[in-house]
Amino acid sequence: KKRKLNKQSREELYIAERKDRYNKLHHACSKLLHREAKVVKSFMCQKVGKDIKAAQEKESSIKDSEEAAAEVTAKLLAKTQKRRTKLEQKLEQTKKFELSAIVDVGLKRIGVTSLNSSMDTSDDEKDTTDDKNASSKPSSSQADDPFYADLIESMLQHKRLSSAMDQLNDKVTDFRQWSTRRQQMLMEKDDPAYADEFAGGGKKRKKHMHMD
Repeated sequence: KKRKLNKQSREELYIAERKDRYNKLHHACSKLLHREAKVVKSFMCQKVGKDIKAAQEKESSIKDSEEAAAEVTAKLLAKTQKRRTKLEQKLEQTKKFELSAIVDVGLKRIGVTSLNSSMDTSDDEKDTTDDKNASSKPSSSQADDPFYADLIESMLQHKRLSSAMDQLNDKVTDFRQWSTRRQQMLMEKDDPAYADEFAGGGKKRKKHMHMD
């Protein structure tokens, strides 16, 4: 019975440690993804801003042109104005992009989200986790919008986020390997460390009993 209790205690310690390590992993991954996504979002806004400025300069150039025929000038001007309008809309949408959306996608792709589904949690803890996940998810309008889906893919291809994803993949791999090793230790019935610990404890108890 004592041996079973000891093993059960070790399993409980493993579960508690796994939850703690997972929470730290989730926090570290979310923090890095959010930080890098913020920088990449800023870069993309700057790029669109430069494109808008270039379009405005082209408009001015067309308007000032005296050589081109009026019909050609009108067509070029209309085309340039249309492009500028689209760019302005793109910039506005990009500025409204919620970073939680790309963090959520990133966590899924590196496998952090799937790790959470395998955690042993109580109903109360699951409810708390669900509440946290729900609060961190992007609005449905963004999640279903093709523009933001394309934006997320473009951002993830940026070298900063790509590098961050590679770095976090290594962290997830380390977590999986640690978890696998610990599970193997728990499943090993004749674990020497466990046997020594149990035997040592028994000797100490016998010694105390003899002294009494």
